[in-house]
Amino acid sequence: MSDRGELPTFAALEGLEASDMTSMIEVRFAAWKEEHFGRARAEGVAQGRAEGVAEGERTMLSRQAARRFGAAAGRAVAEAAAEVEETEDLERIGNLIVDCPTEERFLLALADVPSRQEPVT
Repeated sequence: MSDRGELPTFAALEGLEASDMTSMIEVRFAAWKEEHFGRARAEGVAQGRAEGVAEGERTMLSRQAARRFGAAAGRAVAEAAAEVEETEDLERIGNLIVDCPTEERFLLALADVPSRQEPVT
């Protein structure tokens, strides 16, 4: 194998013993495995962190709504936020908590968060 991690040409393999070829294959496979599994591991960690952050945001929004408007609003946010997949929708819920003057207006506006709307059939 070359210094750049490329496989050798067939001409370069002529005259090599089977054990040498096996060794080259094992080295290349180990490098490939480390590269691909390492990337998959990093992507999994990043996804797990993002999900953890989103769950923390959902909990915080529910607490803020309960504190501002009462327990019923907090429960409504918990239900709405559990269905939300987009960060923008969580931000919108947060803005509603700040911007709505009453619990009634808040609950009406919460029903319009895009992820909460029923699909039109």
